[in-house]
Amino acid sequence: MKQSSLFEYGNFLIFRVFLVSDAMFSKLIPTVLYPILSVLLLNQIRAGKKNQERLGAKYNENDKTTFLITLMTVSHLICDLPKGLISLIQSYFVSAGGFLLLITNLIVLSTTLVIFNTILQCFICCALSTNYRNTVIEIPCQISLAFY
Repeated sequence: MKQSSLFEYGNFLIFRVFLVSDAMFSKLIPTVLYPILSVLLLNQIRAGKKNQERLGAKYNENDKTTFLITLMTVSHLICDLPKGLISLIQSYFVSAGGFLLLITNLIVLSTTLVIFNTILQCFICCALSTNYRNTVIEIPCQISLAFY
């Protein structure tokens, strides 16, 4: 199979631009923004706790929301950042056959890591969040009632 001349133009320029934009916009930027938004969320939670205390409301000390958010953020960063960096590196080695194969295998490995992280997050949420656990338990009951 012969590649088109447009695809090969400028040492795979169009393909490289696609790979760089894909790595930046779908992998690296979300991975960098996630911890920043998590810090902003934690600040809002902390402000809400202070408002509750100021109004005299009792705050639940067993609340693990901060730990849950921190755990999710760190696991997301550990799993998704390598995938984004490897995808960005891939754009510079489009024509290097052996190295491209290595990069592709690293992308598959990092994607597998992301999949395992996604699967584990459900169980972590069930273990740390009572509201999440109660909702997971209630959903099958609501579904079965809807059919009767």
